[in-house]
Amino acid sequence: MYSPSLLATLFLTAITTSTAAAAPTDNDFPSYSISVFAPGTTVHGAQLNAGDAGFYTGLTGPMTSCPMEPEECPPVEGTLVSPLMGGMKVVVPGGQSIFVQVDGQVKYSIPHSAYIPPGALVGRFYTKKVQYQSSKCKAPRESDVLDFSDGAGHGGLTLCPDIPDEMAGTGASFVLYAKTAGFNLTDCSDIKGLTMTKSDANFGCFQYS
Repeated sequence: MYSPSLLATLFLTAITTSTAAAAPTDNDFPSYSISVFAPGTTVHGAQLNAGDAGFYTGLTGPMTSCPMEPEECPPVEGTLVSPLMGGMKVVVPGGQSIFVQVDGQVKYSIPHSAYIPPGALVGRFYTKKVQYQSSKCKAPRESDVLDFSDGAGHGGLTLCPDIPDEMAGTGASFVLYAKTAGFNLTDCSDIKGLTMTKSDANFGCFQYS
């Protein structure tokens, strides 16, 4: 017969194995496109698209790539992320994580790499309710948006016109930043948050560039 201690060990091993096998990934969650929530401004409703590992307004679509034959590649469905900006919704093995750099830029990891820069923040987005008035003649309305907090007194999202040279000629107009302790740009426009719109597609593309 098995000893009680051996049975306990086997039981704990089975539980651990089962839990590990069931651990969800970003692709187990719904997909969302993201847009700017800033009522009363010219950027309200602007779509944010992936490009050069960042999120930009002004692009006609995301920057993507696929190493397979064209007929084997999934269709590009736009810039899609998991809830709370946990990661990009991609087919590439290992996925692409979303993080906030020390300087505040919201970025995503390159394909086939789990590297995140030292000091970068992960999992700091949260949902909140925002009241706004679409017209002086109408009662205030309420909307759910996504915002950022570092958990230490710094937070909020902003759009900055500091477009890197690599994005010249793409149509990019603003890049998304979070207001971290290390954020020091001065020519940016604060926004109320991000609107998350659920997509029917499970993946946005094979991988974002």
